[in-house]
Amino acid sequence: TDLRFDLPQEYQYFDNSRSGGRLEIADYCPYQANVRFGDGRTSDCSNATNQLPAGRNTFGERYGEGAACFTQPVPLTASLTRSFGAGCFRYTCNADSTKLAVFVNSVSYTCDQPGNVLNVMNDGIVGTIQCPSSFERLCQKSIDFPTTSPPTSSSPTPSSTTTSTPSSGVAINFMKFLLLAPLFTAFLVVFG
Repeated sequence: TDLRFDLPQEYQYFDNSRSGGRLEIADYCPYQANVRFGDGRTSDCSNATNQLPAGRNTFGERYGEGAACFTQPVPLTASLTRSFGAGCFRYTCNADSTKLAVFVNSVSYTCDQPGNVLNVMNDGIVGTIQCPSSFERLCQKSIDFPTTSPPTSSSPTPSSTTTSTPSSGVAINFMKFLLLAPLFTAFLVVFG
């Protein structure tokens, strides 16, 4: 997460002095935590029972085998919905693990380089998804790269845009406020 202040030197884990976790008690170290939603689902991308029904799956997310959490530098939005900073999406890799495809609904967006940012525009969903800083961990699990043709001309063409090089190779994959809410609640109970 990009903070509004420079972190003290001893808590700077990335090239950007404002990148890190939000909690001082955790030494500003970013981490991923599992969240339990009100309907009993969790944020575990690999658990297929967390899949939302089609009518409620606003952002085209996919839970289960072959899904992972991807950071969204510009959170995906759809009309009249709130957005998050990360989401679970199905992905596949090519045979030599040099490319990774991320699926939003049934449209694939190709990560040609680690750290690239993909522009997402389909079925009313708009935003960006950041490619992982390394394909190695995800591609050890998946090698069925899509061979489908690109979207028709009536659909916007997915594209990838290179941004600055990711720092330290550590991916920050957590759902911003949703992941911190239980910690703040616990903090208030203990120290309030």
